Amino acid sequence: MSKATAWKLPDWGVLVGYFTGVLVLGALLAPSIVASGEWFVVTFEKSSLQENAIFADVFRSVARSPFTRFFDRAVLVAALLLLWPAFKLLRRHGKVTMGLEHNPAKLQHYAFGFCLAGGGLLALGYGLVLREMFYLDLDARGLRSLWLSIMLTAVVVAVLEEFLFRGGMLGLLLRSMSAKPAVLVVSGLFAIVHFLEAPEAFSIARDEVVWSSGFVLLGQMLGHLTDVKVVVAELLLLFLVGVVLASVRLRSRSLWLPMGLHAGWVFGVQLFSAMTDPSRGLQRGEFLPWMGEDLKIGLLPLGVVGLTWWAALWFLRKRS
Repeated sequence: MSKATAWKLPDWGVLVGYFTGVLVLGALLAPSIVASGEWFVVTFEKSSLQENAIFADVFRSVARSPFTRFFDRAVLVAALLLLWPAFKLLRRHGKVTMGLEHNPAKLQHYAFGFCLAGGGLLALGYGLVLREMFYLDLDARGLRSLWLSIMLTAVVVAVLEEFLFRGGMLGLLLRSMSAKPAVLVVSGLFAIVHFLEAPEAFSIARDEVVWSSGFVLLGQMLGHLTDVKVVVAELLLLFLVGVVLASVRLRSRSLWLPMGLHAGWVFGVQLFSAMTDPSRGLQRGEFLPWMGEDLKIGLLPLGVVGLTWWAALWFLRKRS
């Protein structure tokens, strides 16, 4: 076996290695990002830039930021740093393409997906409100500005993540494996990336940050995987969402319907959370695995996602 053959990784290995490297490098970089933030705060307090409104806003944001936010920024920096070597490894296996086709009904697909996914989740939320498992709080913010802001967030998140996961990653894996294992790998990565969140109780003072603090937080984030109820209620739902979006992308050979579904789910979850009172509804772990503290956790949302999947495939069969 030649040296070139021995070092050649499959596409799925490159992607798994990329995400693993991003987490490890992010944990290593986090203390340095914290130190940079401290340097900025000290320098700003002694400079004449305090009169500049933009710098003042940045200063307040950095000064208030907990370690978990610095960790998120460190992971983002790591993702950018490792993107070029990962792309070079993938290029060695052949031309990098997404394998998509022109969709003449793109707006129709997007609108149907958005209304189907968002409407399904909000219908579930309405039923939970009637059952007094959640309580509406419509006076906190203006409803018009609320849903417009959430709509913009949903559209941006859906476009970026669909191009990354169901566009680039799934297209890459389809070069070297069949559709089913490719869907499983991409959906698994999608679920884990969205599942890894910092625990609400995690806190560390800036003067206590050491080189290993990022790995301590990473261990806390991975600790969720040992909680069976949380895994069933949240990780399984995220995995199914990834499978639904990937299968719809393969069936339609386009990203427009997956983007509509993705945006609708984000819109439904965030709008319902913003319109309900978190202090009066279900608390974390109270009704698991059936229902969590929002519409993206639990077996009930899992069932809604399954029905949405069936309806999306029915729509594509009728339109084919």
